[in-house]
Amino acid sequence: MKYSKWILVLNTLKTIAFFIWIFATISSVFNWFKTSALLTASLLETLKYLGIVLYLIFHLFELRITLKLKNVEIAKLKTRLLQYEQ
Repeated sequence: MKYSKWILVLNTLKTIAFFIWIFATISSVFNWFKTSALLTASLLETLKYLGIVLYLIFHLFELRITLKLKNVEIAKLKTRLLQYEQ
């Protein structure tokens, strides 16, 4: 089933987006990169919002694919039921 593999991939991407949000939130709360030139406060804020948006997008795609998978399963069951009724 190709849908189940996509659900697994999107679930993994959703977890990565969640960890990005966790990293950005915790590092901005505890000021881990206060003196860093690479990770500034505005970049951490951007990472935090990016993590939230990516999580929601991946969750939406996962729900859509799950719905398609359930519709295919329902169609197979209806076909099997019609075969047994005849």
